[in-house]
Order: sequence, then C-alpha cells, then structure tokens
Amino acid sequence: MEDHEAPWHHCIGKWGSNLSYWFEMTTNTTDHIPGPSPRAPLSHGGETQITLIIARLRQEQEPIVRFWQGRRLEDLFSGNSAAPRPLTLGRRPGKIARLHYITNIYLKTLQFFQDYPSFDTRKENTALWENPANPGKKGRKGDFAAKHGYPLADTLVALGRGGKLKALESHLDEPGIVPLLFGVVQMLDRLTLHDTKELARLLPIHCPILLATGCLVRKKWTLYLECYSQWALVETPSSQGHNTQI
Repeated sequence: MEDHEAPWHHCIGKWGSNLSYWFEMTTNTTDHIPGPSPRAPLSHGGETQITLIIARLRQEQEPIVRFWQGRRLEDLFSGNSAAPRPLTLGRRPGKIARLHYITNIYLKTLQFFQDYPSFDTRKENTALWENPANPGKKGRKGDFAAKHGYPLADTLVALGRGGKLKALESHLDEPGIVPLLFGVVQMLDRLTLHDTKELARLLPIHCPILLATGCLVRKKWTLYLECYSQWALVETPSSQGHNTQI
C-alpha cells in the first residue's frame, strides 16, 4: 500500500500550495448560475434540480477538498467493519460511509454495463444518448438484480445513480470527479440522463475547484477502487443470489 502513496502525496503537495488561490478565485464569486442550454432536452424540473445540485456543490466543495487532502488511503477504510457496504445508505451517514456507498454503486454499475453493454451511459454509446426519452430508465436493471441476487428496489436506485455518475465522468473526461460527488449522489435521482449531460456542461463553469481536485485525486481514486474491489470480495454476492451485500 505504501508503495502507491508517494505519487498521491506529491500531488497533494502541489495542490496544497494552490488551494487558497482556487478558493479565492471560485468561492467568493457571486456570478449568476445560468440556466441550461435550450438545446438540451431537459426534463420537467430538470433545470431547477441542476441549479440546486450546483449550489450544493459550491457550498460543500471546500470541505470535500479538505476531506480528500487530509486522508491517507487506509484512512478511507477506517471506522467500518470488514464487511462491505450494502446498496443503501444509513441514516445521517458520514463522509466515509457516503464514499463507500458511491464506490459500491459505481462498481456495480460497471458490472451492469458489462452484462448489458447497450445500457452503458458513457458518451461513446451514441445509440443510448440519441434516445430523446430518458434512456436507461429501467432497461435490464431488474434482470441484473435477479441474476446477482440483489434486492430489486435498492438495485434500481443504485444503478440509476451509478449510471449518472458514469455519464458525468464520461462527459467531463475526468474519472476523479466521481468520489467528489458523494454529497449530492441522492440528488441525482431527479435528473434524467439528458439532465445529467447538462449538469456536466455547467460543472466546469461553476465548480472549478471540484474539477481541479478531480484531476489531483484521479490516481488515488483508481487505487481506492482496486482496494475496495478486493475488500468487497469478502461479501461478494454468489451466483445463487443468497447474499445481498456487495
């Protein structure tokens, strides 16, 4: 584990020297958040929800940055039992619990895309994105839940959120953005995929701290995913579907 930490600490050192600059440039602005592009086929209420998400991210971006800046990789697994997290969030979860949850649904979403590639929400899947409706709203999620023995209702919610996380990652071309969104993951429920694409367009404009931080945490996030995947093998659902934790 220690062999992998050096690049991260080097990156953090560079980030720390620029942290006050980024906060001064971005958190003190009072610029109006413009509405989504009229070219985007947004849902009813999508514009309002996008604005709320951006406002929440702007409010919480400093604590999120400091959360990632001040923790070693092993710290991200602290305070939890050896068993991986289920598909739901508990009441008033802390940052570590939210991180585990977002990691969990992200990995399960990748598994879903592997099983059913036509529902992959990456921007390269043009057949999905050219659908004027809400692509991937249900799809084969129920089949996926039955195949792996996951609870249906929790799986539908988790894959819906995970698909939007993957869409944001893809449209922003930044994998490191995913672990920075654990504070708003539940707010994604009210967005369609097309709304999510518009959110991706607006994030670099109004949340540049998050995008800069995403670049810096990319390597640590990748390593964390690898470690979490191994950790999750303790309770990986069997093919018979007797285990509902991942």
